[in-house]
Amino acid sequence: MNWRDPATYAYTQTLNAAQWAWEFLRRNKEYQSDYQWFIQTWETLEQRYGKPPARDYCRWQQDTLAWRVCDEPEISQECTLDGERLQIECWMGQKWGFYKFPIDPSVRAPLASAQPAWRERQTDAIMMTHDNSDAYLTDDSRVALGFDLSMPLKQQFENARKMLAILQRQLQKHSPERICNVGTQGKSWMTCLRILDGLSMESHAMVSTHFEEEGIDITLLSKKATQLSKGDYLDLLTIPDK
Repeated sequence: MNWRDPATYAYTQTLNAAQWAWEFLRRNKEYQSDYQWFIQTWETLEQRYGKPPARDYCRWQQDTLAWRVCDEPEISQECTLDGERLQIECWMGQKWGFYKFPIDPSVRAPLASAQPAWRERQTDAIMMTHDNSDAYLTDDSRVALGFDLSMPLKQQFENARKMLAILQRQLQKHSPERICNVGTQGKSWMTCLRILDGLSMESHAMVSTHFEEEGIDITLLSKKATQLSKGDYLDLLTIPDK
């Protein structure tokens, strides 16, 4: 990728949120390293026990190479052996947030049938208190609602839903740039990809100087780009395409 030329990234204009998530994950150095370990191990197993339909699956399952000890307590839900070890393909998926067979990080914008099947990403509601309400309400794109827990919640939820829908329409009309979706964030994310690619080949000073010539200060964007590649890519899955 020629990170100096925005035209090289024109393909990102048609990406959806899931594809954007992949673009950031595949630039993660640790994922690249994990994939190299995984695919080398997988190919060794195939040399020993064959490929489908001739694979000797029973012997494959008995090989210690086919399993990996869970690094974290939460990585122990599926494909486990004695509650401590995961099949290596499941270990990769649970660590990085997908279900399908791991994808080579050199693959750019894979077809829909080859994209990662991302694990569901849950977002938690923020509990407002006297201590954090002012810090949360930083601009007109945020709102905090109150609920009376001593009263039935069903009608309160319905009234809140209607109110939020009205407020969001008003924001879309008067400040469309504040609406967070793929359409409004794509340009910023593309710059983040360029920064990541630049930093993988050049010094921070050189990358910064180049973007300054484009009128872009990467002080904050470089941090955002790094965070997106290291784990925040999963947050993109909750962002609507439009």
